Amino acid sequence: GRTVVPPPPPPRRSVAASGAFSSSFSSSSCRRRISGPLVLCAAESVEEGAGGGVGVGGVSAPRTVSTRENGGAPPPQTPSRRRRRQQQHQRRGRNRRSAVAAKNRRPKSSVDGAIGGYSGSERDWDLIRFNMELDRLARRGRVEGAERAERMLFDRIRDFAATDDADDDDDDDGKGGAEGGGGADVAAADVISFNSVLNAWARCGCADRAAALLSRMEYLSSTLSASIEDGGSSVEPLLPFRPSHVSYATVIDSWARRGGREGAREAETLLRRVEYAYSRSLERGGSHSGGGEQVEAEAKANVEAEDVAGIVVRPNVRMYASVINALAKSRWSGAGRKADALMARMERTRDLTLNATALGASADAAPTGEDLLPNAVLLTAAVDCHAQSRSRISALRAEQILRSTKDAYQAGNRDMKPTPVTYAAAINAWANSGAGIEAAERAESLLDEMEGHTEDPVLSRPNVVATTNVCKAWARSGHPECGNRAEATYRRMAERSSGLAKYDGWASLERSSRPNAVLLMAVIDAHAKSADQLAAPRHAERLLAEMDEAFADGNRDMKPDAVVLSTVVNAWARSPEAGAADRAEGALRDMHGRWSQMGDEYLRPSVGDIRTVVKAHLNVTDSNLDNETGDRVVHSAAGVEGATKAAAVLKWIHRLSTPMPEKGRCRPSNAIRPDKGIALDILAVLASLREANRRGKDSPPGVGGVGAGAGDSDADDTASLKRAATDLSAICEERGWLGDALVAASLDRAGITFVSPPAPHFGRNGHSG
Repeated sequence: GRTVVPPPPPPRRSVAASGAFSSSFSSSSCRRRISGPLVLCAAESVEEGAGGGVGVGGVSAPRTVSTRENGGAPPPQTPSRRRRRQQQHQRRGRNRRSAVAAKNRRPKSSVDGAIGGYSGSERDWDLIRFNMELDRLARRGRVEGAERAERMLFDRIRDFAATDDADDDDDDDGKGGAEGGGGADVAAADVISFNSVLNAWARCGCADRAAALLSRMEYLSSTLSASIEDGGSSVEPLLPFRPSHVSYATVIDSWARRGGREGAREAETLLRRVEYAYSRSLERGGSHSGGGEQVEAEAKANVEAEDVAGIVVRPNVRMYASVINALAKSRWSGAGRKADALMARMERTRDLTLNATALGASADAAPTGEDLLPNAVLLTAAVDCHAQSRSRISALRAEQILRSTKDAYQAGNRDMKPTPVTYAAAINAWANSGAGIEAAERAESLLDEMEGHTEDPVLSRPNVVATTNVCKAWARSGHPECGNRAEATYRRMAERSSGLAKYDGWASLERSSRPNAVLLMAVIDAHAKSADQLAAPRHAERLLAEMDEAFADGNRDMKPDAVVLSTVVNAWARSPEAGAADRAEGALRDMHGRWSQMGDEYLRPSVGDIRTVVKAHLNVTDSNLDNETGDRVVHSAAGVEGATKAAAVLKWIHRLSTPMPEKGRCRPSNAIRPDKGIALDILAVLASLREANRRGKDSPPGVGGVGAGAGDSDADDTASLKRAATDLSAICEERGWLGDALVAASLDRAGITFVSPPAPHFGRNGHSG
């Protein structure tokens, strides 16, 4: 009563089966999924003596394996086709991984010296993987990663030292040999390992930790060198602990990233140590001729003899370029002169190297001193240093360095090719020179020269940094049409950038070729300093609308921020146009709406923006304290309408920063909060207007101009001032400012008097105010 299904293909082992069976069931077309009990073919039954019926062609009929015959376990299932494919892929993956592992274990003598930092017959793959892990931690740019990398490095050195000690003990006991040793031929770490950790500290901004690690490398190198020289051995095994040029350049770069005078001073001190150590090494070799004494005398300043122990490298152009870059980032006015002095020192060091090479005292020195030749990176940093000096002489010197770089490149020196950064630094030198219209014209001529290199696609492309510097030069020039000239420069770049991004979009362009918010900010500043003050705020609003349109079009660098929006607020606040204060308040409310809608902290209005709008409504010209009475005196030309609008602005800001229990939620913790000084200014103006209104005058005392607006009755003015003063008193009470004597006196002058001092207001955190 059992259903017989076709048998599966025969097994790979030899079976006693007929030719008809083999030809019928050995093809792959008969393989299919079989559910239920496993069906064995007749050949297996005959060979194993399992018996069974006789089928067609003398082949035994298939039979099933019951649960009882299988030892009580369920019968085995034939794997499905999907499962067989999965197993096949797994086998292929294991074979592929085994092949890769075998290939990695195979030594390659052709790159032994390039990778690993030492010479040997076999590559230390474990050390290479260790260096790759250190480099991965260094690229994170975090303090935790740098600490972990340094801990891993010295733990590995200690572990290898313990292994070597154990191997030495085994050799003393007679148990050493080929099986027990091996640790002496494997380096625990090399200079690449130390440089990776130095790079990790430099990336996270910890220059002091990088300098400490470099000092530790110098100590290890000097101490172990002395011990090996005393034993008569070679110093060559100390290559893993000896700092290289990259080590010193990395530490100098880390000091340059810190910025300020301290970073520049530490970077130059480290360079002086390297120069002094190199000069002393040549002195021991007897090759002090041709300027060596001068180099040593300059480098010995602020350097002790014991501070150079372990330094076995000579300075190169990268070290000098890093120190000059640190000077450029220090924002020091004397950075230009210092950069020229450093380049002169580099030239003397190169002459000293050439003399030492001619005398044969410096075997590792380059015969032509190519590592001390100036390049475009060094000269660009020097131009940037002159840009920080902020003088016309420094601007002329920066342009002279640019011309020399260009001439050397045209003469055939490929390392002296000027870059857009070089031109941008020279343009910035003119923008900071304070030379007026001459500086703006020279800066624009340099920009035209850079874009005129049609044979060079890098220089001819639009550059946002150079264009921004030209707009800054026009804004500082004092030209009556400086706004239009700056906007014309911006329009030229915008048209070229739009043409390049016409087909592939803004994402296809580099960030240096796209207009950004900083460029628009320079154009708005130029319009604000032009002769036409009435049109300045309208230009600012128009450019802000263009920024919104470009940002919506895909240029993410044109996103407006709080600085741009504050510029629009200030432009309307300074405008002499009628109703400019209302337009400034509208710009402030638009700024707050963008911030509350997008939730971006870069759009958050500041207290300074609120104070700007309030002073625009009050038309404040000056504010100070009276020395006799101690009252706050504000000289204002505002009327009742302006004072009430200023109080309304403060009330709006106060409402935005207080809880909203009626809606069941609270304001965010980073909401804008009103300032006590703003409230005091408004109260002082209200008190002056109240006093003037009581005396029947139209303006505050001591101020010429229109006071309470014409056409308003005295009763209406008094009521408006009373409401504004009442609102301010409520704000002061909720903010906890009534305990201040100056606030209480201002409220009293404004006509608000409290019979008993109110209880202090406690916020959600339990503190008053």
